[in-house]
Amino acid sequence: MSIRQRLTLLIGLPLLALIGSLLALRQLEARQFEWMLADARRGRMALLDRWLDLTGDSLRRFADDCSRWAAMGRFVDHPDPLWPEANLGAKLTELNACAAWILDRGGSVIGAVSRPGAPAEPQPPVTAAAWPAVTASTPFPHFFAATPDGLLEVHGAPIRSPDGADPHRPARAWFLVAKLWDDSQLGLLSHLTDSEVRLADSGADPHLETVGGGTLQLARPLADWKGRTVRLLISSTLDRATYASQLSF
Repeated sequence: MSIRQRLTLLIGLPLLALIGSLLALRQLEARQFEWMLADARRGRMALLDRWLDLTGDSLRRFADDCSRWAAMGRFVDHPDPLWPEANLGAKLTELNACAAWILDRGGSVIGAVSRPGAPAEPQPPVTAAAWPAVTASTPFPHFFAATPDGLLEVHGAPIRSPDGADPHRPARAWFLVAKLWDDSQLGLLSHLTDSEVRLADSGADPHLETVGGGTLQLARPLADWKGRTVRLLISSTLDRATYASQLSF
């Protein structure tokens, strides 16, 4: 072996080792970034889900409380068109709900009320013919519905007996309450999650995206009573850890 070949080996082998080490380090950094991104996604999605549950909890509890109300049972026996407004109208304003309906066992409306100033919703966003399917899997339906006035979030509960005390008897009637996902609702979620929250059509990409500057974009499907996605809730936020990792690349 000539001196030139020996020098080439002496210089080339360490250089190749250095290049290999740099490539391995680069791959490790890429994997670490993917782990950080996945961890950030899980954390942000958990936070978003938590606030979705908490902001809907007042509506859920209202539906359950009303379904147990003795006066509600008496209304089912003797419907009075003035009773829903007199007894439920103020509570809708307090909850920022837009409408409530009392349905008979078959799902037909026997009483309805809309919050003053809110879009009138004389009919629930599900037909009487579909009502048995809505309650087939749960007596406490929760779903979203796209309407001409916007996206509605709906909670329901069964009215089982005149005194509302027996949870084991079949439902005699049903109570539904709805909230409109307007700018105030999206603004509240934006504030609570420290992100920019908006609604997108159901055909948008539902997967996590990382966009310039370390912004995490999450998409939470909002489903109707059939389980079909009617809108996507998009949350965009700057993740500082992700941003710092991007700067190192």
